[in-house]
Amino acid sequence: MHVFRVSIIYINGIGKILSNQNL
Repeated sequence: MHVFRVSIIYINGIGKILSNQNL
């Protein structure tokens, strides 16, 4: 369960970086 939460946070961070790069 803990790993799942960390994974979501990690994916969210990657998504934000990709969004910033796209913009």
